[in-house]
Amino acid sequence: MSQSCPGGRRPAGDNMTNSSEIGFGEMTVFSCDNEGLQERPSAPDVDFAALRGQLGTAASALELDAGQRILDPSQADAGIVLLEKGAVRCYVDDAEGRQRVVRMVYAPALIGVADTVLGRSPSYRAETVTSVTALRISAQVWRANFAELPRWQRIVLNSLAHEVAELSRTHEVSLRSAEARLADVLLDFAERFGQQSSGGLLLRHKLTQEYLANHIGAADRSVRRIMRRWRSSGWISISRGWLVLENVDALRRVFDN
Repeated sequence: MSQSCPGGRRPAGDNMTNSSEIGFGEMTVFSCDNEGLQERPSAPDVDFAALRGQLGTAASALELDAGQRILDPSQADAGIVLLEKGAVRCYVDDAEGRQRVVRMVYAPALIGVADTVLGRSPSYRAETVTSVTALRISAQVWRANFAELPRWQRIVLNSLAHEVAELSRTHEVSLRSAEARLADVLLDFAERFGQQSSGGLLLRHKLTQEYLANHIGAADRSVRRIMRRWRSSGWISISRGWLVLENVDALRRVFDN
């Protein structure tokens, strides 16, 4: 059962500009509810033990470290990736060459379902954020052996409904200010990867301000300005290169307002 995010606070430490990298990692999960907004969809119901047995040799096993590409538009037969463990970010490259995050995907989940059903190459790139354990079934194998099976049809419909709900929420968040969008991202990271420490919630995973800017669709300078202000207010700090959320309640208020 998830715990609620505490809102502890202590004086700010090192200057934010001393470190361009922030971090988070696979740690204790904390639940950070955002009132007044559509809740994040719960994970789709995926029984990986049953699927492994059913797929057999039709699927290839994937064991990937963080930072590796798992889907790409150049893959004509990319198929469906069944994410059993870890987190993946899905993004597109805009006209300026920046990576715009479309959605974050957390296990258990399926990736590439819509494009496979429509018979096209992936419409976005997907990169591992943490180490990942997954299964891949090519589009050709899926269409030939599983597409007509009622069990798989239910799985696909479940996954598509989950993705639509996620994208609906993403659109709703995108209409808010850059500060509110940044608060939402940090709260999401805290929920997924936060580890309780003496100073607050420690987010242990490599994360740059450029990544945050891409994630929320804002300029790097805007993210730096917001983070400095939050740092001076004692809401966040840096501990040994990792980001610490010291006042989660304040970040919630930024998002809710």
